[in-house]
Amino acid sequence: MNGPTMRALLLDAFYQVLDNKIFRLLLILEFGIVAAFFLVGFRETEVQVLWGAWTLPYEDVFSFFGQKLSPGSDLQGMLVQRVQSLVVETLSGSIGMIVCLSATAFFLPRMLEKGAADIVFAKPVSRFALMLSRYASGLFFVGILAVVGTFGIWLGLLVSSGYNDPGVLWGALTLVYLFGILHAFSCFVGVLTRSTVAAILMSVVFFMGTGCIHGTWTAVSWGRESEAADALRVQMEAGSGDEAADAAKAAKDAQKAEDEAPWILRALLGVLDGLHYALPKTSDADVLTRKLRKAVEGEPWRIVDDETRLSITELPGGMEVVEPKNGALHVDLGKAALVFAAREGETEKGRIQLARRTRVVERPDASGKGTRTRKLSTQQALDELVERARRAGSIVGDVTVEKTEVDGLYALAARWSEAGAQRTVHVMTFGDWIVEIDARYAADWQPPESRTRAGPPGSSARGSIEQQARHLRLFLTQVHLARQVDIPDPNTWYEKRFTWTAPLSSNIGFSIGSSLLFVVLMLGLAWWKLQKIEF
Repeated sequence: MNGPTMRALLLDAFYQVLDNKIFRLLLILEFGIVAAFFLVGFRETEVQVLWGAWTLPYEDVFSFFGQKLSPGSDLQGMLVQRVQSLVVETLSGSIGMIVCLSATAFFLPRMLEKGAADIVFAKPVSRFALMLSRYASGLFFVGILAVVGTFGIWLGLLVSSGYNDPGVLWGALTLVYLFGILHAFSCFVGVLTRSTVAAILMSVVFFMGTGCIHGTWTAVSWGRESEAADALRVQMEAGSGDEAADAAKAAKDAQKAEDEAPWILRALLGVLDGLHYALPKTSDADVLTRKLRKAVEGEPWRIVDDETRLSITELPGGMEVVEPKNGALHVDLGKAALVFAAREGETEKGRIQLARRTRVVERPDASGKGTRTRKLSTQQALDELVERARRAGSIVGDVTVEKTEVDGLYALAARWSEAGAQRTVHVMTFGDWIVEIDARYAADWQPPESRTRAGPPGSSARGSIEQQARHLRLFLTQVHLARQVDIPDPNTWYEKRFTWTAPLSSNIGFSIGSSLLFVVLMLGLAWWKLQKIEF
């Protein structure tokens, strides 16, 4: 097939898409969705409809759905991401994919109808080239809709909301990749049955079936690993102290329990594993896009305590990291504190320090003849900290204590004055650890975002205290605690395992390669069947 013939076939495929009435209808509907992103603005603090004709605060939006969020949360970003997910992944990726399969399923069966086939196959073009042109028509169909939709959403958010998120453009790649797999299967069924209805039904069932199989495999595999992690934790708590031996014993026990399961259950799990390897993993399309987006945009800045997985996702305003000095993003708060500081020249005006210590202590038992191990409560941990400060002579005046929370975890906050500074310490306990977040502000220091605001005479001192308290509250919203360190939820677990170096069951290269091989296989079988048809 020469160049002019190939160009003619591609143009024919493109014009066939433009001539499709369903394509035109979907394009009109898509322009309506895109228009909504120009008419509705997601501003910093509220949703604006028709450029401010109606407004709705973000707090009201989230409270309507029963969500209570911490002060300082990025409400704009959270709502925009959820709306994008609804439109790109749900409307386009699920419902839209079924509609597009239904709209393109007739491309091959109609070409094979008596009369149409006599004219088409009389041309000096191979059947394989004609089949590929119909496959390309389907890709053009979805590609145009995907590019128009994602570009329109990005532009609408940029113009009306002032929110620049080019990552949404990667959604077009997801939709084309996913449709390419499903359309190849649709082409095979269309040639095999020469029925548009059969192609639609079988393609939709295939789409839903592969998603269910992959989701079930993910949930089962996550459950297996959760049980293995629990067994290892129990073994290490009651084991010999040799981590390698404890891990081997836990793995052996987990394998024994699996071998003792009923044969029918083992057979079903074997079939599930086989289907997971053999079928294209259509659910990986969204995961691949998120991975690509992170690879291009880079991982967000984050400091993590490797022992507890406590993380800080944003620097305190106007402060910089002074400890560790090497700029490491993985720290051990049990060995050295993490320190942020605000400086004016050589003078330190503000400091936030995070440290961790064990809450497991030895105390004399009631008989006085021995000791027993116990864990300090949050109140006891705070009392010890305040007592140390009193003995050091750093507390001036009274200490106020109040109940609060950090990332949804119960905490106590103690406040007092010392040597020209205001000090607030948050104490929380989880697992075997006590975490202390110690904030100290000079009386005259103001956060950068507050320095341009001028208040009435005499209000500067009171304003500084309020602004410092707000600065600390905003920082605490960037402190996140890992409550399930070993095994997250199934989808997060799979996404973390889904890498280029992972085993085949969750390997990116295998997922892409096996899916492309499936496309080649379906088109190859369709061509083989097409060669056998006599008109």
